[in-house]
Formats: sequence, C-alpha cells, structure tokens
Amino acid sequence: MEKRGLTGPPVRPQSWFIERIFEDNDLAKTIYEIAKEKNKPVASVKRLANRYAKEIAADFRSSYLEFSAACVDLISRNLFEGIHVDHEGLKNLKKLLSKGPTILVPNHRSHFDYLLMGHICYQNDIVSPLVAAGINLSFWPLGFYFRRNGAFFIRRTFGGNLLYKKVFQNYLRVLVQEGYPQEFFIEGGRSRTGKLRHPKLGMLSMYSDVMATNVVPDLHFLPVSITYDKVLEQKSYLAEIEGKPKAKEKTRDLFKLTRFLKGRYGKIYVNFDEPISWQQVASEVPEGDWEIKKPEIIERLSQRISHAINRQVVVIPKALVASSLLTTEKLGITAEKVEFIFRELFHYLRSKPYIKLSDTLNKSPEGAFQEAIHQFESSGLIKRHNGFEQTFFEISPGKRLELDFFKNVTIHYFVSLALWSNLLLAQKNDTFALSTLVDEYAYLQKLFVYEFRFSTRLPLSQHLDKLCCYLQEKKVIEYHDGEIKILKEGRILLKDYSTLLRNYIEAYSVAWKTYLLQPTQPYDEKNLIKAMLLYGKHQLMLGTIQYPEAISQGIFENAIQSFKKLGFFKAESSETRKMEMELEKLLDVFK
Repeated sequence: MEKRGLTGPPVRPQSWFIERIFEDNDLAKTIYEIAKEKNKPVASVKRLANRYAKEIAADFRSSYLEFSAACVDLISRNLFEGIHVDHEGLKNLKKLLSKGPTILVPNHRSHFDYLLMGHICYQNDIVSPLVAAGINLSFWPLGFYFRRNGAFFIRRTFGGNLLYKKVFQNYLRVLVQEGYPQEFFIEGGRSRTGKLRHPKLGMLSMYSDVMATNVVPDLHFLPVSITYDKVLEQKSYLAEIEGKPKAKEKTRDLFKLTRFLKGRYGKIYVNFDEPISWQQVASEVPEGDWEIKKPEIIERLSQRISHAINRQVVVIPKALVASSLLTTEKLGITAEKVEFIFRELFHYLRSKPYIKLSDTLNKSPEGAFQEAIHQFESSGLIKRHNGFEQTFFEISPGKRLELDFFKNVTIHYFVSLALWSNLLLAQKNDTFALSTLVDEYAYLQKLFVYEFRFSTRLPLSQHLDKLCCYLQEKKVIEYHDGEIKILKEGRILLKDYSTLLRNYIEAYSVAWKTYLLQPTQPYDEKNLIKAMLLYGKHQLMLGTIQYPEAISQGIFENAIQSFKKLGFFKAESSETRKMEMELEKLLDVFK
C-alpha cells in the first residue's frame, strides 16, 4: 500500500493497537478495582479486558484491502451504473487528514456502505477509514473479512460493563491520537424507510470523552451523504416496516447474496459537506461541569451532522415520481396529475440553488420523469391503464410501502412546505396573519422532531416568510406585510403539497389513540408497537385512515419517542389535549 503514496498514517497490526490500549494508567486502575470488587485475580480481569480488545479492534491488512478494492470494483460495475463522487470533497478530505484526525459520518442505507467509503478512499490514494460496525456483523466469515478491511466492532449496548467501556474508549483514544481516519454511521443502523433516522449519540459521546482528555488539539467530523438510485436490500426492509422482527445475520445469508447479482441498481452518489470542528462546537457551549456541558456538545454535533448529511442528498427522479404518485390515497391517479405534481415539486427544488439534482434531472426533467415511470412499471410498482377518457396509473396498496421508500429519500426537502401547507389549509378563515401561526408551526416541529430535521438556517418567522413568498409566486396565496390570503384556485396545490406528510399525521394519530386504549398493561413498548400496527390495520379497513404507508413500525417507534420527550405519557400531562387537537385539525384538512 505504501507504494501508492496514501494520505494518512501507516497500516499497523491489531497487536500494536492492543498494546497501546493497555498502556493507559486509568485502564490499569479500573482492572485492579474490578478485581478487588469481585474478588478475582488481577490477571484474570486483564485477560477478560484483552478478549474485549480483540473483539473490538480492527486487524487491517493491505492485501485484503487490495482484494476488496478489486471485488468492489467488479460488483459496482455489474450492479450499478456508476459511483458519482464529489471530487472537490475528496480534495478537502485529503487536506483535513493532513491537519489532524478526521471522522467520516455517512448516512446508512445498505451493508454495501461498509465497503463503499474504503473503496473510494483507496481509489483516490487515501488511507481507508477504520469503520465502526455492529457486533452482529462479526460472525464468520464476514466478520473476519470486514475486520481485515478496517472494521472495528462495537456492542449495541454496554449494559453497565465498565471494563468493556474503558477498553473501547482507549481504543478510540489511540485511533484519534495516531490520526487514523475513522467512519461511523450516526443513525446507528440502516434506515428501513429511506430517510435519515434520528441520530444515535453513543459514538459522539465516546469521541467527546476522548477529546476531554486533550490527546489532540481538535477532531473534525466530515458529514457524507450516500444516495442510491435503488438500495440493494430495499425489498427486505418492507417486512420490517410492517412489524416483522429483523432476522439475525447468519453465515448462510451470504449464499443468498447471489440474488442481488440478477438486478441493476442505478447510480450511487457520494457527496461531502463542510467539516465540523469538535472544538468549535464545544466553545459555543457555556463553561461548566463536564457532565452538564457534554450532553449539549453531543446534541449540537448530532444536529449539525444530520443537517449536513441531508443537505448533500441528491434528488433522484424516482423520489420525485414516487412523491407525486403517493399524493393520492386512491387505487389510481391520472398520468396528467402525476406529471403536474412532479413539475411543481421540481420547480420548488429549483428555487433552492443549494439542492443537488441527479444528472438526468439536470439534463432533461421530462426525460427523467418518463424513465422513472417506465422503471416503476417494469418493476410492477405501478400499472398503466389507457382508460376511455385518460391514461392513469394503478397503485396497488401492497406496493405503496416500496414507493414510500423512494419518496422518503428526499422528503426532508419538502417537509417545511408540506407542513406549512397543512397549517394554512387548517385555518377556518381565508385571511389571517402569519404571526398567528408561528407558535403552532413550532409546536408541530417539536412533535415530529424524531421524524425530520427541520431547517434551522433562519429564524422561524423568516423561514415561514420565505415559504409565503414562494406560495405567492405560485399564485397560491396573496401575501403582504405579514397578512396571508388563501386564493380559491390555490387550494388544490396547497392540498397536493400537504399530502406529502399525510401518512405521518395519520400514523401519529393512530399511535396516540392506541396508547389511550391501553392495550398493554403494564406499559411495554414492544407490545405497544405491535398493538399500533394492528390498530392501524383496523383503522385502514374502516376508512378512518387512508394511507397504508401510515402503518409503519419505524414511524410508530419515533412517535413513542416524541410522546415520551413531550411528557405525554405522564398521568398529569396537560399537553396531550393540545396535541390531539392539532392532529385532528390537520386530519380534517382532507375530509
């Protein structure tokens, strides 16, 4: 590898890192204290710590990396139409690595992600990052292969295991101190819905603990967005969304991978945002006790990284077409209507110059639309009918979840527009002041905080003002000096925008009503989600809700977290009626 003149520190064996881990005096002290507390020999506890170190640490080998590079190149050429990489971002990565330790933080859609960044770095003469992987992937032979390609393994929870935590912390400290590029997925696991999951804070917490020891002047996080035209495992995610338990990874699963070789999965887009300095974020938090300051640092880091990843998502044609198709709850939608909504969504994206569009959308939006429709027809997600009066597309209820995955790839670009459209339509009068809706919009942002990263670049009033200016340009409303008047002919387009969030609104309504029925006593989250899935299916049959994609385990899990955070599960909570009224008002928009 050195012959290639790679940017980054030298490749070292696992044994070197383990030796460095045990040089730490704090770890030695912890081993002694645990031995004393449990009345065990120090040597016995140290052997256990050594087993933990071997379980965790990567065992990077140049020969494996070279072999993987050839394999990934072969796979990508056979499965994908190309990997489009932000080369300016790669130049910035090289500069960043020359200054100090850097952590790549991509979104996570596929197991292919584990190999992708390493492959890109190798092809561009950058030392491949050491990748944090879940312990569930350490099974033989995949774990053996991943470990030698730079994966280090982490347990999902430490379960109060102080010794394991200390060993892991020391491993990260060594990596940071020696300047090794690293990579972890801020979502914790692969997204089953297509959109960015709410961030998991464990790795950011561990890195912050490392930085508190002052081993390096600074640590930079580089957000990375990976956008697939189609995710390899997409179909397998649908069962999990509907509530079926995730199957544990096994060796025999490797033999099933050949089924992926039969398909073509389009392009992959990899884009980098600006680096985020740990020291810069820490300096913005008021001085105080570390245990008070640390959570605020972690929260700010997680939000900035998440926003940055979302900013770099490439808009693919299938995402816009799926969004257009799913604006109806019916079994069919006219081709004319789909094309109309597609153009409107595309126009909105064009009004925001920072948003990245796929090559085909940039070159020919009309051609991209037709190609996406053709691909959806070929894969059986929609069926074209040349009716007596007009052409329309049939959307089977069983296909909506897969279309919803495509829609969710870019849903974050439309969240503000869709939520604001819902609020406007929910008003009893046609004329009202923007200022009267600011608090209500802010409340809904809090309610859906586990679903979406809402824009924070502008103060909320200014953000809503810009939305109103756009809607005025589209002749949906009249807007002057903060006064809004909804135009009669504008209600149709407002409703089209608002339907982009209809399934989420229905899902949160189902989630709360299920909780009120108290099907699980005492409270049990796992069984409560099962009850929500069942109750949602019943409400769909009865016509109380209209969108099958509202029945989603992922959305219900997020709803529960939101209800917890807002204190709705507390018996004395006075906020629950407010939430119920807000959801009822938004649902009434469609009646």
